[in-house]
Amino acid sequence: MKISRNVFLAHTEYHLMQSLNIAFNNYSSQENQNTVYFVKNNTRLSNFSVDDTRTYGNVDLIILEDSTSKEYVEKILSLNVHRFIFFQAISIFNIYLCHLLKKRGAEISLGPDGYVSYVIYKKKHEFLSMLKDSFSNYKKLFREGLFLRKFYKIRYYRYGSYSFIDNLWLSHPEQYTHTTSNKVNLLKLPTFTKETIKTLEKIFHFQFDMETQNVIYYFNQPFWTEKLIDREMRFLKDTLEAFKDNMMFIKLHPLTPQTTIDLYKEFPRVSIISSKAPAELILVKLKNCIVFSGWSTVLLTENKKCNYYFNYPIYKNCDAKAIDQSNFIDLDHINIITSPGQMQFPNE
Repeated sequence: MKISRNVFLAHTEYHLMQSLNIAFNNYSSQENQNTVYFVKNNTRLSNFSVDDTRTYGNVDLIILEDSTSKEYVEKILSLNVHRFIFFQAISIFNIYLCHLLKKRGAEISLGPDGYVSYVIYKKKHEFLSMLKDSFSNYKKLFREGLFLRKFYKIRYYRYGSYSFIDNLWLSHPEQYTHTTSNKVNLLKLPTFTKETIKTLEKIFHFQFDMETQNVIYYFNQPFWTEKLIDREMRFLKDTLEAFKDNMMFIKLHPLTPQTTIDLYKEFPRVSIISSKAPAELILVKLKNCIVFSGWSTVLLTENKKCNYYFNYPIYKNCDAKAIDQSNFIDLDHINIITSPGQMQFPNE
Protein backbone atom coordinates (compact mmCIF):
# COMPACT_ATOMS: atom_id res chain seq x y z
CA MET A 1 0.00 0.00 0.00
CA LYS A 2 1.34 3.41 -1.00
CA ILE A 3 1.47 5.94 1.82
CA SER A 4 0.89 9.63 1.11
CA ARG A 5 2.87 12.00 3.34
CA ASN A 6 1.11 15.24 4.18
CA VAL A 7 3.30 17.96 5.67
CA PHE A 8 1.86 20.95 7.54
CA LEU A 9 3.80 24.05 8.58
CA ALA A 10 2.15 26.11 11.36
CA HIS A 11 3.32 29.41 12.86
CA THR A 12 0.50 30.29 15.25
CA GLU A 13 -1.92 28.59 17.60
CA TYR A 14 -4.66 28.95 14.99
CA HIS A 15 -2.47 27.42 12.27
CA LEU A 16 -1.64 24.46 14.49
CA MET A 17 -5.26 23.94 15.47
CA GLN A 18 -6.42 23.93 11.84
CA SER A 19 -3.53 21.71 10.74
CA LEU A 20 -4.55 19.11 13.29
CA ASN A 21 -8.22 19.55 12.43
CA ILE A 22 -7.55 18.88 8.73
CA ALA A 23 -5.24 15.95 9.49
CA PHE A 24 -7.64 14.31 11.95
CA ASN A 25 -10.73 14.72 9.78
CA ASN A 26 -9.53 14.58 6.16
CA TYR A 27 -6.36 12.49 6.21
CA SER A 28 -6.90 10.03 9.06
CA SER A 29 -6.92 6.88 6.92
CA GLN A 30 -4.04 4.41 6.91
CA GLU A 31 -3.07 5.57 3.41
CA ASN A 32 -1.89 8.86 4.92
CA GLN A 33 0.98 9.86 7.19
CA ASN A 34 0.75 13.40 8.57
CA THR A 35 3.70 15.44 9.79
CA VAL A 36 2.76 18.69 11.50
CA TYR A 37 5.67 21.07 12.07
CA PHE A 38 4.98 24.07 14.28
CA VAL A 39 7.23 27.01 15.01
CA LYS A 40 7.89 27.89 18.64
CA ASN A 41 9.23 31.29 19.69
CA ASN A 42 8.92 33.75 22.59
CA THR A 43 5.47 35.00 21.57
CA ARG A 44 3.72 32.19 19.69
CA LEU A 45 3.28 28.58 20.81
CA SER A 46 5.76 29.33 23.61
CA ASN A 47 3.98 27.09 26.13
CA PHE A 48 4.95 23.95 24.22
CA SER A 49 7.98 21.92 25.25
CA VAL A 50 10.01 19.11 23.73
CA ASP A 51 7.68 16.70 25.54
CA ASP A 52 4.89 17.89 23.24
CA THR A 53 6.64 16.39 20.23
CA ARG A 54 4.61 13.22 19.99
CA THR A 55 2.37 11.07 17.79
CA TYR A 56 -1.44 11.08 17.69
CA GLY A 57 -2.66 8.24 15.48
CA ASN A 58 -1.09 8.89 12.09
CA VAL A 59 -0.12 12.47 13.01
CA ASP A 60 3.43 13.34 14.10
CA LEU A 61 3.65 16.67 15.95
CA ILE A 62 7.14 18.19 15.70
CA ILE A 63 8.52 21.46 17.12
CA LEU A 64 10.63 23.80 14.99
CA GLU A 65 12.63 26.44 16.86
CA ASP A 66 13.06 28.59 13.74
CA SER A 67 11.18 28.83 10.45
CA THR A 68 13.50 31.30 8.71
CA SER A 69 16.59 29.19 8.32
CA LYS A 70 18.19 26.91 5.79
CA GLU A 71 18.11 24.07 8.33
CA TYR A 72 14.32 23.90 8.58
CA VAL A 73 13.87 24.25 4.82
CA GLU A 74 16.22 21.35 4.18
CA LYS A 75 14.44 19.28 6.85
CA ILE A 76 11.14 19.51 4.98
CA LEU A 77 12.75 19.08 1.55
CA SER A 78 14.35 15.83 2.76
CA LEU A 79 10.87 14.26 2.97
CA ASN A 80 8.90 12.66 0.17
CA VAL A 81 5.98 15.10 0.33
CA HIS A 82 2.66 14.34 -1.35
CA ARG A 83 0.72 17.29 0.08
CA PHE A 84 2.15 20.48 1.61
CA ILE A 85 -0.21 22.67 3.62
CA PHE A 86 1.14 26.04 4.75
CA PHE A 87 -0.43 29.22 6.14
CA GLN A 88 1.75 32.27 5.69
CA ALA A 89 1.55 33.02 1.99
CA ILE A 90 3.96 35.94 1.94
CA SER A 91 6.86 34.25 3.73
CA ILE A 92 9.72 34.00 1.26
CA PHE A 93 10.85 30.78 2.96
CA ASN A 94 7.42 29.24 2.42
CA ILE A 95 7.47 30.41 -1.20
CA TYR A 96 10.88 28.80 -1.64
CA LEU A 97 9.58 25.52 -0.19
CA CYS A 98 6.41 25.57 -2.28
CA HIS A 99 8.34 26.25 -5.48
CA LEU A 100 10.64 23.26 -5.02
CA LEU A 101 7.96 20.92 -3.70
CA LYS A 102 5.67 21.79 -6.59
CA LYS A 103 8.44 20.93 -9.07
CA ARG A 104 8.68 17.54 -7.37
CA GLY A 105 4.98 16.92 -7.91
CA ALA A 106 3.58 17.84 -4.49
CA GLU A 107 0.08 19.27 -4.11
CA ILE A 108 0.27 22.72 -2.50
CA SER A 109 -2.49 24.07 -0.27
CA LEU A 110 -2.75 27.43 1.47
CA GLY A 111 -4.51 27.32 4.82
CA PRO A 112 -6.27 30.26 6.51
CA ASP A 113 -4.17 32.94 8.18
CA GLY A 114 -6.34 35.32 10.16
CA TYR A 115 -9.16 37.14 8.42
CA VAL A 116 -6.96 38.01 5.43
CA SER A 117 -8.83 35.70 3.04
CA TYR A 118 -11.97 37.80 3.56
CA VAL A 119 -10.41 41.24 3.10
CA ILE A 120 -10.12 43.22 -0.14
CA TYR A 121 -7.35 45.81 -0.02
CA LYS A 122 -7.22 49.11 -1.86
CA LYS A 123 -3.56 49.91 -1.53
CA LYS A 124 -2.10 53.14 -2.87
CA HIS A 125 1.16 52.66 -4.79
CA GLU A 126 0.69 48.90 -4.66
CA PHE A 127 3.25 48.27 -7.41
CA LEU A 128 5.99 50.16 -5.55
CA SER A 129 5.13 48.33 -2.34
CA MET A 130 5.36 45.03 -4.19
CA LEU A 131 8.84 45.84 -5.50
CA LYS A 132 10.06 46.94 -2.07
CA ASP A 133 8.59 43.90 -0.30
CA SER A 134 9.95 41.51 -2.95
CA PHE A 135 13.48 42.90 -2.72
CA SER A 136 13.42 42.78 1.08
CA ASN A 137 12.19 39.18 1.20
CA TYR A 138 14.59 37.83 -1.43
CA LYS A 139 17.40 39.48 0.53
CA LYS A 140 16.38 37.43 3.59
CA LEU A 141 16.53 34.28 1.50
CA PHE A 142 19.99 35.06 0.14
CA ARG A 143 21.32 35.67 3.66
CA GLU A 144 20.48 32.05 4.49
CA GLY A 145 22.32 30.79 1.43
CA LEU A 146 19.10 29.89 -0.39
CA PHE A 147 18.60 30.89 -4.02
CA LEU A 148 15.36 30.93 -5.96
CA ARG A 149 15.77 31.15 -9.72
CA LYS A 150 12.18 32.20 -10.33
CA PHE A 151 11.00 35.65 -9.25
CA TYR A 152 7.77 35.67 -7.29
CA LYS A 153 6.16 39.01 -6.61
CA ILE A 154 5.53 39.40 -2.88
CA ARG A 155 1.92 40.60 -3.04
CA TYR A 156 0.52 41.28 0.40
CA TYR A 157 -2.74 42.49 -1.13
CA ARG A 158 -3.56 39.64 -3.54
CA TYR A 159 -4.43 36.63 -1.40
CA GLY A 160 -3.71 33.17 -2.81
CA SER A 161 -2.40 34.43 -6.15
CA TYR A 162 0.80 32.39 -6.46
CA SER A 163 0.94 30.01 -9.40
CA PHE A 164 2.11 27.06 -7.28
CA ILE A 165 -1.05 27.01 -5.13
CA ASP A 166 -3.50 24.22 -5.95
CA ASN A 167 -6.01 24.59 -3.10
CA LEU A 168 -7.27 27.19 -0.63
CA TRP A 169 -8.66 25.93 2.68
CA LEU A 170 -11.46 28.24 3.82
CA SER A 171 -14.06 28.31 6.59
CA HIS A 172 -16.65 29.86 4.25
CA PRO A 173 -15.66 29.13 0.62
CA GLU A 174 -19.14 30.15 -0.57
CA GLN A 175 -18.37 33.75 0.47
CA TYR A 176 -14.82 33.92 -0.84
CA THR A 177 -14.70 36.68 -3.46
CA HIS A 178 -11.01 37.16 -4.27
CA THR A 179 -10.07 36.84 -7.91
CA THR A 180 -6.70 35.32 -8.78
CA SER A 181 -4.90 34.65 -12.04
CA ASN A 182 -4.18 31.06 -10.99
CA LYS A 183 -6.89 28.41 -10.91
CA VAL A 184 -7.36 27.09 -7.36
CA ASN A 185 -9.76 24.69 -5.72
CA LEU A 186 -11.70 26.03 -2.74
CA LEU A 187 -11.80 23.48 0.07
CA LYS A 188 -14.02 23.85 3.14
CA LEU A 189 -12.34 23.44 6.50
CA PRO A 190 -13.80 20.51 8.44
CA THR A 191 -16.13 21.21 11.35
CA PHE A 192 -14.63 20.66 14.79
CA THR A 193 -16.01 17.36 16.06
CA LYS A 194 -16.29 16.55 19.77
CA GLU A 195 -13.50 14.02 19.37
CA THR A 196 -11.23 16.55 17.65
CA ILE A 197 -11.94 19.20 20.30
CA LYS A 198 -11.12 16.72 23.06
CA THR A 199 -7.79 15.87 21.42
CA LEU A 200 -6.96 19.55 20.82
CA GLU A 201 -7.64 20.34 24.48
CA LYS A 202 -5.15 17.65 25.44
CA ILE A 203 -2.52 18.89 22.99
CA PHE A 204 -2.87 22.53 24.10
CA HIS A 205 -3.06 21.60 27.82
CA PHE A 206 -6.37 23.44 27.90
CA GLN A 207 -8.52 23.62 31.01
CA PHE A 208 -11.44 26.01 31.10
CA ASP A 209 -13.42 26.94 34.21
CA MET A 210 -14.98 30.27 33.20
CA GLU A 211 -18.68 30.96 32.84
CA THR A 212 -20.07 29.76 29.53
CA GLN A 213 -23.67 30.99 29.54
CA ASN A 214 -25.39 34.39 29.47
CA VAL A 215 -22.16 36.38 29.49
CA ILE A 216 -20.20 38.53 27.02
CA TYR A 217 -16.97 37.37 25.42
CA TYR A 218 -14.61 39.84 23.78
CA PHE A 219 -11.79 38.44 21.64
CA ASN A 220 -9.27 41.25 21.44
CA GLN A 221 -6.55 42.18 18.98
CA PRO A 222 -3.24 43.97 19.57
CA PHE A 223 -3.96 47.51 18.34
CA TRP A 224 -1.04 49.73 17.42
CA THR A 225 -2.15 53.40 17.48
CA GLU A 226 -3.42 55.54 20.32
CA LYS A 227 -6.66 56.25 18.48
CA LEU A 228 -7.36 52.54 17.95
CA ILE A 229 -6.82 51.81 21.63
CA ASP A 230 -8.96 54.80 22.65
CA ARG A 231 -11.84 53.61 20.42
CA GLU A 232 -11.51 50.10 21.83
CA MET A 233 -11.63 51.26 25.46
CA ARG A 234 -14.55 53.56 24.81
CA PHE A 235 -16.52 50.72 23.19
CA LEU A 236 -15.80 48.35 26.08
CA LYS A 237 -16.86 51.00 28.60
CA ASP A 238 -20.13 51.57 26.73
CA THR A 239 -20.72 47.82 26.48
CA LEU A 240 -20.41 47.36 30.23
CA GLU A 241 -22.82 50.24 30.78
CA ALA A 242 -25.32 48.79 28.30
CA PHE A 243 -25.21 45.34 29.93
CA LYS A 244 -25.04 46.17 33.63
CA ASP A 245 -26.11 42.69 34.77
CA ASN A 246 -23.61 40.70 32.74
CA MET A 247 -19.97 39.76 33.12
CA MET A 248 -17.50 40.35 30.30
CA PHE A 249 -14.63 37.96 29.60
CA ILE A 250 -11.70 39.19 27.51
CA LYS A 251 -9.66 36.48 25.76
CA LEU A 252 -6.25 37.98 25.13
CA HIS A 253 -4.48 37.76 21.79
CA PRO A 254 -0.96 36.34 22.43
CA LEU A 255 0.63 39.61 21.27
CA THR A 256 -1.44 41.93 23.49
CA PRO A 257 0.91 44.47 25.15
CA GLN A 258 0.92 44.74 28.94
CA THR A 259 -0.14 48.39 28.76
CA THR A 260 -3.40 47.34 27.11
CA ILE A 261 -3.95 44.54 29.61
CA ASP A 262 -3.56 47.07 32.43
CA LEU A 263 -6.31 49.20 30.88
CA TYR A 264 -8.62 46.17 30.73
CA LYS A 265 -8.03 45.55 34.42
CA GLU A 266 -9.47 48.96 35.29
CA PHE A 267 -12.95 47.93 34.11
CA PRO A 268 -15.49 46.47 36.56
CA ARG A 269 -17.12 43.07 35.89
CA VAL A 270 -14.30 42.05 33.56
CA SER A 271 -12.34 38.81 33.76
CA ILE A 272 -9.22 38.37 31.63
CA ILE A 273 -8.36 35.03 30.02
CA SER A 274 -4.63 34.78 29.29
CA SER A 275 -4.54 31.14 28.19
CA LYS A 276 -2.40 30.64 25.09
CA ALA A 277 -4.69 27.92 23.78
CA PRO A 278 -6.68 28.85 20.64
CA ALA A 279 -9.71 30.98 21.48
CA GLU A 280 -11.84 28.66 19.34
CA LEU A 281 -11.63 26.04 22.10
CA ILE A 282 -13.47 28.51 24.32
CA LEU A 283 -15.92 29.64 21.67
CA VAL A 284 -17.28 26.17 20.94
CA LYS A 285 -18.22 25.73 24.64
CA LEU A 286 -20.37 28.87 24.90
CA LYS A 287 -24.16 29.00 25.04
CA ASN A 288 -26.49 32.00 24.86
CA CYS A 289 -23.59 34.46 24.83
CA ILE A 290 -22.65 37.63 23.01
CA VAL A 291 -19.28 37.23 21.29
CA PHE A 292 -17.60 40.16 19.58
CA SER A 293 -14.32 41.46 18.22
CA GLY A 294 -12.89 43.97 15.80
CA TRP A 295 -12.31 41.34 13.14
CA SER A 296 -10.66 38.42 14.94
CA THR A 297 -10.22 35.10 13.16
CA VAL A 298 -11.84 33.29 16.07
CA LEU A 299 -15.30 34.38 14.94
CA LEU A 300 -14.88 32.42 11.71
CA THR A 301 -15.72 29.37 13.81
CA GLU A 302 -19.50 29.22 14.10
CA ASN A 303 -21.37 28.44 17.29
CA LYS A 304 -25.06 28.77 16.51
CA LYS A 305 -25.89 29.06 20.23
CA CYS A 306 -24.31 32.54 20.36
CA ASN A 307 -24.72 35.92 18.63
CA TYR A 308 -21.66 37.16 16.73
CA TYR A 309 -20.56 40.78 16.18
CA PHE A 310 -17.71 42.65 14.46
CA ASN A 311 -17.24 46.31 15.32
CA TYR A 312 -14.45 47.03 12.84
CA PRO A 313 -16.18 50.15 11.37
CA ILE A 314 -15.37 52.08 14.56
CA TYR A 315 -11.66 51.63 13.86
CA LYS A 316 -11.67 53.55 10.59
CA ASN A 317 -9.81 56.89 10.56
CA CYS A 318 -7.61 55.98 13.52
CA ASP A 319 -4.19 56.60 11.93
CA ALA A 320 -4.09 52.95 10.82
CA LYS A 321 -3.61 52.74 7.05
CA ALA A 322 -3.99 48.95 6.96
CA ILE A 323 -7.55 49.29 8.28
CA ASP A 324 -8.51 52.31 6.20
CA GLN A 325 -7.39 50.54 3.02
CA SER A 326 -9.26 47.33 3.90
CA ASN A 327 -12.75 46.33 2.81
CA PHE A 328 -13.97 43.38 4.85
CA ILE A 329 -16.18 40.70 3.35
CA ASP A 330 -19.10 40.39 5.78
CA LEU A 331 -19.82 36.76 6.55
CA ASP A 332 -23.45 35.77 7.01
CA HIS A 333 -23.19 34.66 10.64
CA ILE A 334 -21.44 37.85 11.87
CA ASN A 335 -23.35 41.09 12.42
CA ILE A 336 -21.52 44.36 11.75
CA ILE A 337 -22.08 47.03 14.39
CA THR A 338 -20.89 50.46 15.47
CA SER A 339 -22.35 50.62 18.99
CA PRO A 340 -23.05 48.21 21.89
CA GLY A 341 -26.77 48.98 21.61
CA GLN A 342 -26.85 46.89 18.43
CA MET A 343 -25.83 43.74 20.33
CA GLN A 344 -28.22 41.40 22.09
CA PHE A 345 -28.26 37.95 23.65
CA PRO A 346 -29.70 35.08 21.56
CA ASN A 347 -32.75 34.65 23.80
CA GLU A 348 -33.83 38.29 23.55
